[in-house]
Amino acid sequence: KQPPLELKFDPNTIDDLGAKLYSTLPPIISELVANGYDAGASEIHIDFNDLNPENKVITIRDNGNGMSYKQINENYLFVGRKRREKKENYDPIYQRPVMGKKGIGKLSFFGITDFAKIKTIQNGVKIVFEMDRKKIKNGTKYLPDNSSEKTTEKNGTTVELHKVKRDSSFNFQNLKNNIANYFILDKNFRIFAKHNDGEYE
Repeated sequence: KQPPLELKFDPNTIDDLGAKLYSTLPPIISELVANGYDAGASEIHIDFNDLNPENKVITIRDNGNGMSYKQINENYLFVGRKRREKKENYDPIYQRPVMGKKGIGKLSFFGITDFAKIKTIQNGVKIVFEMDRKKIKNGTKYLPDNSSEKTTEKNGTTVELHKVKRDSSFNFQNLKNNIANYFILDKNFRIFAKHNDGEYE
């Protein structure tokens, strides 16, 4: 039997490394894109949806290696984990030098939302779990709601950010251009984005 998924932390860390450190969309989305890059993704798809002004949603989907239950618990839910000290200097597919260093970028989305749903697939197993800032702030231990099932879907990870805190609509072209400036794009790493029901660009 698997141990429960568990995040341990000082409650102030969530705000200090998330809500306070990150507040604008481009660096937050770029941190999540970088996570896909470090997982060996060759493609990232970003959906900006503001059709419902009460629930603006941003979805970042990669085709990287995904995460196992153990990797979620020991890596993703380990705040401040330093990959370089673990000798994990290259991604698992293309052996590119990883971008993440300090293990705090995973909290960046709390700068624009209180809730994220994460779906990750690795070797025929799909795991879905939630990151709820309001529940996390209630203590020093957080056991995210999660489910696991077998699947024929390909490896990869999808992060859905719900009720994004923005009064205005997404400025799609500016977001797309700003995010692209964070990365060197080539045949082994491409970023596609779309706004609402538009086409990927």
